Amino acid sequence: MTFLRRATWPPALLAVLLHVGFLIPVLQRSGYDLSSMSFVPEKHRGEAEYAAITSFQRGDGYDGQFYHLIAQNPFRSWAGRLDHPVRHLRIGYPLVAFALSGGQAQALPVVLPVVN
Repeated sequence: MTFLRRATWPPALLAVLLHVGFLIPVLQRSGYDLSSMSFVPEKHRGEAEYAAITSFQRGDGYDGQFYHLIAQNPFRSWAGRLDHPVRHLRIGYPLVAFALSGGQAQALPVVLPVVN
């Protein structure tokens, strides 16, 4: 068991450092606003589902906007809001975020990047 602990902490530490290394430049561009990590497009500003987002993106956005929706209620059908219903197949990520946020959408901008 000691061998496993000694053998696994360096790669785990390296993975965390690499993740933080990639995360910092993205956050710098948004003034360290974690809600920017959902990459929600400007066209969704003012919509109730994105009330917790304070930093919107130009263009069409990225997958984070859809997982932000699903994590608000993973048991709801988001048909019509998701461009591809297949996004529900990656249910583990939004389900864990939903559980850790206690179902509170305001917590998702912090919880989603941590879970990811």
